Amino acid sequence: MSSFYLSLAATAQRLIDKYGQTVTFTRTNAGTVNPITGIGTPAVDTTFSGSGIILNYSKALVDGINILSGDNRVLLSGKTEPKNDDIILAANGSFKVISVKPLTPAGIVVMYEIQVRY
Repeated sequence: MSSFYLSLAATAQRLIDKYGQTVTFTRTNAGTVNPITGIGTPAVDTTFSGSGIILNYSKALVDGINILSGDNRVLLSGKTEPKNDDIILAANGSFKVISVKPLTPAGIVVMYEIQVRY
């Protein structure tokens, strides 16, 4: 059964690469402070890219609490793992990742559905 989902993940990757756009993620890794010396290290930004498809939420899903008007969702191939608070730069703007939902049948990540906000 896992070979089926591996094949499905490869198909999702191929379609998102073909019909999507390049999205660049920036993740800020917080600096640390040594509790003994009080000396800290600065925060470091990590950047990586993936392919994604940016879609609007249907009006029926916008509830004004969890999903706000203007929020978008990004379908991202499973090879890039996003995290909450990442910043996504795409052709149509810069977005902050609000939530990440992996599609993982049989424990294999096929793709991610990401809620993003301007």
